[in-house]
Amino acid sequence: MKFILVVWVCTFTSNQCSPPVEHNKIYNSWNECVVEAYNYSTNFLAQQKNEDVNEFRLATKFLCKEIENV
Repeated sequence: MKFILVVWVCTFTSNQCSPPVEHNKIYNSWNECVVEAYNYSTNFLAQQKNEDVNEFRLATKFLCKEIENV
């Protein structure tokens, strides 16, 4: 099985999320995809202003979506 990473940026002050973004990279395993999801999320949040992350309670939500073998 192969997977692609889908990520949303959410604000937990209003329980809303941005439209999903599908990443182009294909992952060979669930583990590879999930590890990348956490790395992406950590890097994304680290690049945001602390005030924005705290005020809007920003976080990411992700899915490792199974795709047909390519």
